[in-house]
Amino acid sequence: MALLDPRHVEDPLSLLRSERAPIEVRQFAARGVLPLESGDQLRALFLVLDDPDRAIAATALATFQETPHDALAAFLAGPDVTEEELERAAIRTRP
Repeated sequence: MALLDPRHVEDPLSLLRSERAPIEVRQFAARGVLPLESGDQLRALFLVLDDPDRAIAATALATFQETPHDALAAFLAGPDVTEEELERAAIRTRP
């Protein structure tokens, strides 16, 4: 059995950004269970909120809505947050 060479494994965020992520990676991102630090976990979630697969997008929205407000606020106030992330959050948090 051959082991994966970590030098040739693309990280989940890069895969999600490139839109080449396998469905399993997108599902894990939507559920918030990718093995990433909390900031990157939220970043991955934002990347699948508009997934073309409606089930993945619905799961991502549910996960987003369950995200503690203080964690979301801290992420959105961070120095690395993008305009796209701010926009996606704003759209989903409007009353």
